[in-house]
Amino acid sequence: MLQSQQLEQLRASAEAIFSVGDLLSSAKSQLEYHYKDIWVEGEIGQLTIPSSGHAYFQLKDQNHAMRCVFFKNPTTHNAIAGLETGTQVLLKGTMSVYTARGDMQFIVRQCLLQGEGLLQQQFQQIQKQLQQQGLFDPEHKKTLPSFIKHIALITSSTGAAIGDITRVLSDRYPLMRVSLYPSLVQGEQAPASLINAIAQAEQNPDADVILLTRGGGSMEDLWAFNDVALARAIFHCKIPIVSAVGHEMDYTIADYVADMRAATPSAAAERLSPCQKAIQKQLLQSYKHISDKLRTFILQKQQHLDLLESRLTSPKARISHQKQMLHAQAQYLNQTMVQKYRQCQTQQSIMQHRISASTLKARIHGQKQAIAQYASQMHHSLGYKLLHKNQLLQQYIDKMSAFSPLETLKRGYSISSKVKTDKNIASIKDLSIDEEINIRYYDGQITAKVLSLEPLKPAE
Repeated sequence: MLQSQQLEQLRASAEAIFSVGDLLSSAKSQLEYHYKDIWVEGEIGQLTIPSSGHAYFQLKDQNHAMRCVFFKNPTTHNAIAGLETGTQVLLKGTMSVYTARGDMQFIVRQCLLQGEGLLQQQFQQIQKQLQQQGLFDPEHKKTLPSFIKHIALITSSTGAAIGDITRVLSDRYPLMRVSLYPSLVQGEQAPASLINAIAQAEQNPDADVILLTRGGGSMEDLWAFNDVALARAIFHCKIPIVSAVGHEMDYTIADYVADMRAATPSAAAERLSPCQKAIQKQLLQSYKHISDKLRTFILQKQQHLDLLESRLTSPKARISHQKQMLHAQAQYLNQTMVQKYRQCQTQQSIMQHRISASTLKARIHGQKQAIAQYASQMHHSLGYKLLHKNQLLQQYIDKMSAFSPLETLKRGYSISSKVKTDKNIASIKDLSIDEEINIRYYDGQITAKVLSLEPLKPAE
């Protein structure tokens, strides 16, 4: 009872009483008004991206955390895809309240990565740009020589990569020539230094391939090899370029543009150098193969020389033999010409006989007789067909006359129709007393008037 009285007093007083929804809506409006389009930085935690594509996560510092939501749309799709738990980010958005649960949350409008996350985002943008421009296309890749004798090496003169490459080349192929073009491989000045080294190496007419390399490091350490200008210099270089930057898991833009990528500097040296032992084995096999081929060739030539020696005769005997062959060929030609002449005379006689006047006259007379015989046969055949067709036509006429209405009228029948409509009358139900009708006979018609209508009685 006391509580009811207190409630009535509160309602009667000037103090406002909020519902939960009204209070949350008011708080939401105040937050969105005072904390609109603000920047806040922190670390991403408890990241969740459901099938809707929206991102839900916590933004944390050392002692605090708040809920955040990053709604998916065409402009935020790539930014959401780059989010990872533990990434340091700089967010722009508005503080608000999710009234359905009463939770305070930060609605993200823009996300910028910091540290390596930012570098990774920039790397993806450069990669996408150059890929669209065709710098990574396989058809632009230059083919490396099958046997490399001279490497133009571009790297730091004090780096560990030189030692690794020298050690591998000494073990595999000590005869390999290497020309060093020292360059900066880290820092703001490194891209320009690398581009200059490529230009110098390209002027070396003996260089078979350019090896662009350095040892491992962080993404920031390797960033010089992601420079767009360096990528274009690699793409336009006339000498094939092999990129071996960092460790096996490190990928740079230079790796994508280069004509070949090696996982490490040591792997590049192994790929570009032939194995000395393998070359020695191949040389021995080639020597044996050439020796066998040469021995076989010499034996074949000796056999051929022996055969020619056995066939060798004196010049006088060869001339006598040639005279005999020439005489035989002359006789053969003479006989052939005589035979051909006689054949032509025979064919001429046959043709003259065929085109003589009497022969032509006989052929024309025979053709005339054949034509006359054909004409007689056609006349007889057409006459028979016309007679048959006339008989069929007369039969059809007789049949049609038998069913003609005029023939029916001649047998005492008549046709009656109404005067007004000229419609034939089929039943007395179609008539009325005093109605005028026409009655047609086979030789004329009369006009009459209906005096009575008497239906027929059924037969008993």
